[in-house]
Amino acid sequence: MKEAVVMLIVTLSNQGHWFGGVEETVTVQWANTVSMPQAVVLWQLSYGEVVFKSGQFELNDQKRSGKLALTLPEVRVPTTMQFSYRLQAVDGRKTLAEGKLPLHVYPTNLLDGVGRRLGKKRLVVWDTPEGIPAALNRFKIPHQRIDDDSQLTFSKADIVLVGEDRIPASPFGQTALLDMIKAGANVLILCQKKPPRLAGYPLVRRAAPKKLQWKTNHPLNRRLLLSDPASGQHDLWAVRLPADEPVLEIAYWPREQPGKQPVPIDALVAIKKIGRGRLVLCQVPLGSWERDPRSQLFLSDAIDYLTSPVEPTLRPSHRHHSKRAAIETLPPVTTPILP
Repeated sequence: MKEAVVMLIVTLSNQGHWFGGVEETVTVQWANTVSMPQAVVLWQLSYGEVVFKSGQFELNDQKRSGKLALTLPEVRVPTTMQFSYRLQAVDGRKTLAEGKLPLHVYPTNLLDGVGRRLGKKRLVVWDTPEGIPAALNRFKIPHQRIDDDSQLTFSKADIVLVGEDRIPASPFGQTALLDMIKAGANVLILCQKKPPRLAGYPLVRRAAPKKLQWKTNHPLNRRLLLSDPASGQHDLWAVRLPADEPVLEIAYWPREQPGKQPVPIDALVAIKKIGRGRLVLCQVPLGSWERDPRSQLFLSDAIDYLTSPVEPTLRPSHRHHSKRAAIETLPPVTTPILP
């Protein structure tokens, strides 16, 4: 009889990005649907040669999965630890599967300093109490929370954060936001799925690509890359930008063929100057604002970026021309020959 191939799936909450001192989970389960052998999972948590914790539990046909509740040590700076596992037969004679996964541990003070950087700027947050406001309240970052777009008309804001799925399908649900941007507000709209259009651009459902294109030198991408959704496992909602649109694409699907001629772009993160203000669209799915360090890191970067001066948004074709012109006007550079 042919021996069954053992397939084990190990899943880390928040994809292995954890706060130190906070309990998170590791899930271990059979991937197979056929009958599997009785086995023992041996695991350990380590940093370098130092083992912090270890243990074991059984897997079999009746118990096809197991959950570990782990609390990592508190850290002062981001630190990478390692979760190692080995699946072996109950008699200990045969190793059936083994592997190692990184665990990224963060300090709990990631939003320290955000309130000071805001200064006297007025921050309005359109979200549920347990969303972005929960993280802001924990760090005593002053803001005004609103429940719907009707309250925007009576809000004075320099910066507006719009939480996930807040904008309704109604074509009038974005009017007040766009008016605020034209008047000088900086607005960040997070992942939306209800409206057919976002800021006038169609929302299209697409499978996550194997690899997204990123403008890695942009300040918004300083830590957003940690949440790169290009895993091929989930559908995403992209903003479809027309060819040569005056919008700066930050994270987007790669073009089908290389070339310099502008083409339509499906973007997950894009920026546009409207009137005197700036609009940032971020369709990257983010985790819990209180429990996922990547979300707090992006929030810190986003607020910092939204306090910066607004710059014009060039069309892709104009960016190329500007770059060539800048290169042509540079004086020639000579390198001395060293003895």
